[in-house]
Formats: sequence, C-alpha cells, structure tokens
Amino acid sequence: MAAAAMLPALNTMLGGRDRSAYERARSALADADSVQEALEAVGVLDDLDDDAAVEARALLDALRYRWTSRSSPRSRARSSATSRP
Repeated sequence: MAAAAMLPALNTMLGGRDRSAYERARSALADADSVQEALEAVGVLDDLDDDAAVEARALLDALRYRWTSRSSPRSRARSSATSRP
C-alpha cells in the first residue's frame, strides 16, 4: 500500500514534458545515500497524507535495512557459496 501511495506523486512529477523534473530526480538520487533520501529531497513524500507518509517511510526504512544487511556475514557466506571459483 505504501508504494502505491508514492506512485501517483512520482507519476505527476515525472509525467510532463519538462525534463527538469527528471534532472532534479536524477540529481537527488545521485546525491542521496538512500532512495528515501532522494524521495524526500524531491518532495514526493510531502504530498502524502500523514498516515500514508508514515507507512511509506516505514517501508523505505525496511528496504534500506534489508539492503544494508546484505553485507552481513551470513549473506557474504551465502554469496561466496554460490559464486564460481
């Protein structure tokens, strides 16, 4: 549900012919340490109602945790076990 709430704002922002929105999004993503930071920088989450914004931020936090935990010892062991010599 949280992702569904973010998509209309992204579609509105990027749906026009004005390429500056794309450039702002690209710049925000390049400068951010996470997708959440990029979305915050371009204001996508600002247009959501309070409940949807809280849910979206929780989802983005969970994804960031999941992504960063991929470098845990367990995931490294799993990666090395499946990698080719």
